[in-house]
Amino acid sequence: MKKRRRKPPKPPKKEKKPKVDHEIYPRPTAKGKILKFTAKHHHPPKGDHSCWAEGISRDIEFALFEHAEGPPFDDESGNLFNVYPVNGEYIELGTRHEQLAIFWKPRGNTEWHGHPRWPVKVSFAYNRGGQEYRPSRVVLQKMVDAKRITKRDLELLLAGKFI
Repeated sequence: MKKRRRKPPKPPKKEKKPKVDHEIYPRPTAKGKILKFTAKHHHPPKGDHSCWAEGISRDIEFALFEHAEGPPFDDESGNLFNVYPVNGEYIELGTRHEQLAIFWKPRGNTEWHGHPRWPVKVSFAYNRGGQEYRPSRVVLQKMVDAKRITKRDLELLLAGKFI
């Protein structure tokens, strides 16, 4: 009878560390919302994802989020929007010259995340023709009511023009 050769034992499997692709802001908003920062939307740009500009810190991103929740600049789905006006100019938030941010209402969990979404003042913006990334009139009107954008800017944006 032949002796069977035993195969050498397999080395133990390395424990896979969960890939952390986000971090949580250290405190919730005044209304208790939690903001997470996802790696794909932070510098350097990753693939086709919109990315926050280098000068937009986590604190600025959180401030935009917190400001958007009250009075809420929200759409019919509960997503929040905001711009960053300084001395009458809209600061570029994204690497593609986006000047409006969206913060997606979470499904199933309590963590919100946001990213630059839509150009406001640039004439070479991508997808500008169909205005597909523009928030609804309701959201823009809420920004006018809160003096975040002007009525003139609202009308120009709704007409598909640059401000």
